[in-house]
Amino acid sequence: MRTALLSLTMLVLVGCTPHIFYSGKTYPPYQPQPIEIYFDENKISQPYEVIGTLANSGGSLASQERIQQAMIDRAKAVGADAIVFHDIDVEHSEASAALILKAKAVRYEYEDN
Repeated sequence: MRTALLSLTMLVLVGCTPHIFYSGKTYPPYQPQPIEIYFDENKISQPYEVIGTLANSGGSLASQERIQQAMIDRAKAVGADAIVFHDIDVEHSEASAALILKAKAVRYEYEDN
């Protein structure tokens, strides 16, 4: 019984953890401050470069907020100064539906780039 309960608990925890995929360049972060969050790339007011793209797997049972936070954490880890969320989709299967988010990792252009 204990083994079954432990297995079920692990399955739920793994199923609720967002899996974030990143494709792009990686840099060390310039500043230890939080990255800026955008939903419209045109709102970025300083020169920048899109250094990569992020997406989550459709298999995650995580909420939109948990997926977004995992994407923000991943963008920060690859040296982004900002993240632009730009697409949302729902992947349907026979048993469930999964939320898929897409974003761009943005790095500001600094004088020493």
